[in-house]
Amino acid sequence: MKINIQTSPIYERRSDNLYIKVPVTIFDLVLGAEKQITHPEGKLKVKIPKATQVGDMVKISGK
Repeated sequence: MKINIQTSPIYERRSDNLYIKVPVTIFDLVLGAEKQITHPEGKLKVKIPKATQVGDMVKISGK
């Protein structure tokens, strides 16, 4: 059996994890925000904590 894994314009795969870049404003970083992202199993709401720094990652456990 041969399995081919396609690349995605939305997701980046590293090991067993998927990464997605989400555009946020400076106000989202300073004040915190909630963003909706498209997950392979549907849409998810992701909470951006207050005082998030540029380049920080938000982990969604169990997905």
